[in-house]
Amino acid sequence: SNSSRPYDTDFNHNYRHITLTGQAHFEVTKNDVIPFVVQSKHISATVLGTGFNVTDYPTELPSVEVSHGRVQVDAEGQRTTLTQNMMAHLQDGKLHSGAANEGCRWNEGKLIFNAVPLGEISVVMKNRFGKGLVWANAADKNRIFTGSFEPGTAPQAMLNTLNTALGLKMTLE
Repeated sequence: SNSSRPYDTDFNHNYRHITLTGQAHFEVTKNDVIPFVVQSKHISATVLGTGFNVTDYPTELPSVEVSHGRVQVDAEGQRTTLTQNMMAHLQDGKLHSGAANEGCRWNEGKLIFNAVPLGEISVVMKNRFGKGLVWANAADKNRIFTGSFEPGTAPQAMLNTLNTALGLKMTLE
């Protein structure tokens, strides 16, 4: 949700270049002559044939995760190459890469949080569902949650779980 990926009508004829705002998963057919390029505000991902995920919301760290194949990632004049189950993210102008974490598996429909502050969970919920968390005490945004939500879990059900697990009375906005 809250994502867009416009492209021209010439797409796939002379070039395969799209611009992304938000988050999307791509399965790309190999084409040695015309590489596939995803350009977001902060990151450029170039592939020949692979499955990968790009995230670049204004409120989240820009990242690329590779499910299979190989992806070249360029950001802030830095470059790295990712292979299966690797990810890269841009933080404070530095491109970091390593093993992908389970929380990135949003395209499977599951949201996984491992010791994540409620403030970050709220951002993820707002980007995915258009609704974020509202807490009465500002310090609650730093409370930590570890858990997962199965595919199709509604935002209200997530809220209920978070409130029960942490003994809070948050609402959705």
